[in-house]
Amino acid sequence: MSTNALPFTGTAKRTIGNLSNNCKLQETNNFQDGKRLVLPRFHNYDEPGIRQNSHAFIAGSREYKYMKKRIDQKLKTKVLICIGDAAGGHISAANALQKTFAALYPETVEVKVVDVYAEANIPPFNNSADVYMMVNKSRIGEIFYNTVLWLFNTPVIYPMYRWYLIKKMKEPTRKIVDAFGPDIVVSNNSVVTPIFEQLKKEGAVWKSVVLVTDIAFIFRGWGDRHADMVISPTEESTAALLQYRVDPLRICSHLFPINPALADYLPRDKVLKKLGLSVEGKKTVLVTSGGFGVLALGKVLEKLAERPDLQVIVLAGRVEEFRKELDQRFGDNPRVAVLGFVDNIQDYYNAADIIVGKPGPATIIEIELFRKKAVLTKSIGFQEKGNVDFALKNPNFRSIGGKWQLLPRYIDELLSQDAAAIFDRRRFDESEDIVRHIANLAGL
Repeated sequence: MSTNALPFTGTAKRTIGNLSNNCKLQETNNFQDGKRLVLPRFHNYDEPGIRQNSHAFIAGSREYKYMKKRIDQKLKTKVLICIGDAAGGHISAANALQKTFAALYPETVEVKVVDVYAEANIPPFNNSADVYMMVNKSRIGEIFYNTVLWLFNTPVIYPMYRWYLIKKMKEPTRKIVDAFGPDIVVSNNSVVTPIFEQLKKEGAVWKSVVLVTDIAFIFRGWGDRHADMVISPTEESTAALLQYRVDPLRICSHLFPINPALADYLPRDKVLKKLGLSVEGKKTVLVTSGGFGVLALGKVLEKLAERPDLQVIVLAGRVEEFRKELDQRFGDNPRVAVLGFVDNIQDYYNAADIIVGKPGPATIIEIELFRKKAVLTKSIGFQEKGNVDFALKNPNFRSIGGKWQLLPRYIDELLSQDAAAIFDRRRFDESEDIVRHIANLAGL
């Protein structure tokens, strides 16, 4: 069990538990009445063992005046979630929090998601998504990207990178934030977090939350020493944050923004019948397109489709030409179902016996949620390489990297291990805990 005392709460005791799923509060306020503004208590957090909590602000401070005005006017708490023109994982994390806020605080919290880099539209920061695609398609581009990322993360080069980032992006970001007027700013991308760290350092009155979405390799930009709360998903990420000198009292460990919709999945037999696949007698392999090119994925599917003991569900993603090509090649095979982009991936996770996918943080965590076996494909970028090592601690995972020819062998290996241990590292309701901690920070 871990305990955590948030800022402005008086004396506190805290320990960091490696596998705790909660950032539980133990605290005693020892301030005299009249010297602090005590915000309304958090009434919705009624889990056994968690005390209702209040936050206090020093009388006369900017935070005191700001929060008192909002309370007096009975305004909604405004939460701004900021991403940085990046890949789908950061967008999914932001959407997960937005949905959870809407479910838990529909009348009291207003949430907005903003892509800071895209809205500011200042090069070179407005082309992060294009860089990600280049890394995915080009080996030379991947080597160059990994080298630059490694250099930027060194103690010598990172300050220069941060200086340039702040010089170019601080004022545009300040305007974007001020236009919304938030009470809390949540940054969920290491490339935008240093900007908010600087704004807080210069006296911004809103509360700052860093939502770390990487699980193993932690870029120095995540290490915000001025944030009011840093939410860390794994032991590895927490260790890195401590190394970057983030105050341990402000780290809330072992929480990841899991899409709440994942908990609502259809029964396995219903999904398979809908796809025209067998409910019994065959093992089901779910293949996602991430980490494979069209040619390599086609060869893999040919190998799998030849096997009478397997049936395959393919998620081709958003590229319609990709889906059509695969459908033309395997549409006549009754053991292969080719789909495009889906918004109910939880149904296919639940229906599968083995999942083949890219080693992104969300993919690994979601597979563990469903307690499935998995083969990980090629990592994209230096930041994902540590994810493979993290995943392989689970005996139900294997990794082929870019060697697609190893896939059939590892599938057989996993299928033969019926008694493999189940890793119970994640929970479906982690986003609820994150949102409650953020709301608690605002005194809700």
